[in-house]
Amino acid sequence: MRHLNKLVVKEKRGRKRYILFQHSGKSKRKIIENFFGQYSSIINGKIRWKIVNLESEKGIILVDHKKSLRTRELMDKEGKEIGIKPIKTSGTLKSLMKA
Repeated sequence: MRHLNKLVVKEKRGRKRYILFQHSGKSKRKIIENFFGQYSSIINGKIRWKIVNLESEKGIILVDHKKSLRTRELMDKEGKEIGIKPIKTSGTLKSLMKA
């Protein structure tokens, strides 16, 4: 019974996916934010996209689970201009921090 209640709550608020991506060290946070911002209507769901972590050559973006595949495709096709490409998708940050 308890298990069913948790599923209902997650369906209402949305399920998260974290996408680890690589970027050229030249890409500044503002450039990356602008890139995702211009595609907000495509990648926003119950959960709005958010850059969770951005280091010198890697970053992590949070998206709705239903939008994770579309976001990865977007990075593959349109991200070449600013030098970003997806590496791995996960439901938890912990597993991406190890990568």
